[in-house]
Amino acid sequence: MKFLYFFLITLYSFSSFAQDDNMLPYLRLKGKIESVRIIPYEVQEKDDKTIEKNISIGFLYDKNAFIRFNKAGKVIEKIDYNNKNEVTRHRELSYDNKNRCINEKVYNKEGKMTQEISTTYDDKKKESRETDHRRTTVCQLDDRGNPINCATFTTEGKLIEKCYTTYDKDNKVLEKVYRTPNNDKKYVFHNEYNDNGYHTKISEDDYVNFTDNIKVNYFYKDAPLPYQQSLSANGTLPAYSDLSYQYDKKGNWIRKEVRYKDKLVFLVELKITYFN
Repeated sequence: MKFLYFFLITLYSFSSFAQDDNMLPYLRLKGKIESVRIIPYEVQEKDDKTIEKNISIGFLYDKNAFIRFNKAGKVIEKIDYNNKNEVTRHRELSYDNKNRCINEKVYNKEGKMTQEISTTYDDKKKESRETDHRRTTVCQLDDRGNPINCATFTTEGKLIEKCYTTYDKDNKVLEKVYRTPNNDKKYVFHNEYNDNGYHTKISEDDYVNFTDNIKVNYFYKDAPLPYQQSLSANGTLPAYSDLSYQYDKKGNWIRKEVRYKDKLVFLVELKITYFN
């Protein structure tokens, strides 16, 4: 069990895959969802099958969080929590009439705004410009409005890093490659999906410290959600765990159980509200 916990802790910060404003496909949820409260637990299952639950920070897309969406499925609010269910960060996002994010406000645990990010778009140039008090990121956009080539600069105009992103036909991220100003690789995030649009593989290659090389694989049978996953880090052998779910009346999962060596070790509960 400790072996699996090692991977869960390693994966706490492993989240640079999705488009931050378009989370529903990555959460494997469908329909007109207004909000989701994600509550992950670390679990100790005893021999008599009783369990002890402890709230967790979570990992990947099972982070301890509240997410609210607009009717187009875009994130308009996200609150992150720690393992005591205390707020650690609060984000609010707003959009233009094309459903493109134009403003993001970030608040700390005391409710004080620590960052405001404004984004403008030049449709003729197919370009976006994202600015806060520390930096500016200029992105070239594809025909669907996705950022594909981005460069981030300090307020003095010094190049910090570059990022190149590719997408699948459903606008989900396939790969993000972060590079230094000298064009050396920093991090590479890679996603693979099945025909239903759900993850089959997630990986990170760390070219900076070489300590965060992580792979997650998902395995499917007939159901749309995976029945098994494997986690590995830095060349270690993968740890396999079995997944099972409970669903609401609309067919979305609201409880996920993760078993390692036949013991329940991780549990995720969702509280979903829908638009009328």
